[in-house]
Amino acid sequence: MENKHKLIPSNLARSRPGYLPPFTSSTTKDEERSIRKLKHVAASLPYKIESEEEMQRRLNVISARLAQAVESRDYDYGLLQWDSMLASWMELKYPLPRKKRIALAKLFYQICVVPGMPHDTVSACMDTFSMLTRSKKKLGIQDLRLPWRPVYDILSRDLFFKRRQFEFTQTAYNMAYVAESARKFFSPACIDEMLQEFIPHIIGNNLDRILANQYYLVTFLPLSHPQRYLPTMMRLWGAVNSYAYDERMLSFISKLSEMHVDPTISDPKVVEQIPMDWGETPHVQWPKQDLSDDWKGLYKDVGIFAEDEWSFIMCKCLASMQIPLADAGSLTTGPSTDGQAGYEIGRLPRCTWRIASLARIIVYSMTPDGVPAPASGAATPFTPGIGSPLMTPLLGSSPASISDYFSAPLMSKTRLKERKYLGGSKALDSLSKLIMSCESFFHPTNSGNWTGD
Repeated sequence: MENKHKLIPSNLARSRPGYLPPFTSSTTKDEERSIRKLKHVAASLPYKIESEEEMQRRLNVISARLAQAVESRDYDYGLLQWDSMLASWMELKYPLPRKKRIALAKLFYQICVVPGMPHDTVSACMDTFSMLTRSKKKLGIQDLRLPWRPVYDILSRDLFFKRRQFEFTQTAYNMAYVAESARKFFSPACIDEMLQEFIPHIIGNNLDRILANQYYLVTFLPLSHPQRYLPTMMRLWGAVNSYAYDERMLSFISKLSEMHVDPTISDPKVVEQIPMDWGETPHVQWPKQDLSDDWKGLYKDVGIFAEDEWSFIMCKCLASMQIPLADAGSLTTGPSTDGQAGYEIGRLPRCTWRIASLARIIVYSMTPDGVPAPASGAATPFTPGIGSPLMTPLLGSSPASISDYFSAPLMSKTRLKERKYLGGSKALDSLSKLIMSCESFFHPTNSGNWTGD
């Protein structure tokens, strides 16, 4: 009986500095990787460190105190104190079991979406939630599902001020930060429900409503299955002339381009394998042809975009640099349009720098999708002789008269010209044209708004 309750020796034994016996308990791959990293850190330290069993006991105490603080509604002192203790525990890089990570992430997410929660508490909890869910390898949609509507209800209600409200709060920024951190845990089965909620609130003559609902779209929609909403968002983008709208869409599309280098991300069969336990009813019904076993991804003409979509994106990228092109037309009136937006929109988090988004879009869309163009130093192709049937006034094998040309049917031997691209990639060719279009603005004497980029 005594041996039955005997404690197992520590994996991070404190017998001597830098000594770590082999870890033998059953763990996941991520936890084993964390243990290996901890071993390397411990081996380089000149002093003893706490054992893993001791740190796990301390984690259990911290988790119990957090639960007690929530049950007693001690949000101002008890919760914040033990939240800082948990953050300090995680900084020591000890392995956090996946089940405990999931339970803690759910706890802090639910605290963030409680109406009327103090702002200091929400700020601390959203930072801890982001720290718990930051790694894509440690938590995914198969491990954790979260409801999206509680965050949206608070954000949409607090974003625009009421008539007699003059006090600024951090609620809109906090909820936007929580939504961006929790987006990967929103199930793709709720895409149609999100579209039905966001798109009807877009009012064409109200720029504030357009920018607000665009932020909801690019923040709440899952990045894993864009085939349900990307065509709609591209059409909405074409109807709006706003630099703020363009920058946020470029940032959103850059994330899509980077993620969908792996074609299995957008497989519709993955949606059916996600447990439906987040408390909301899904409405997405995928076509049967999309549920086949030979899913090859969303690859189209240029990466995951069609030819017209890619041309539109490149046009927006060029216009967002605010270069005064002669044929730009209304594309350069974006700043004057954004001046009509209210100051409430500025309370939302800013998007990524548009030049970085442009680089990610082009780089992650580069594929061998065309005929390579000859190098600039290549010799001129050989021209056949006059007697060759390849020369243009010859319709046949013998010299033809003028009457033969008038009697020949139109488009009888039409040969479509095959387009060639730099390096055999349409994205690389677009980058070359973009640089050539801006080349004359690189001179120091030609300065303007684009100089800051």
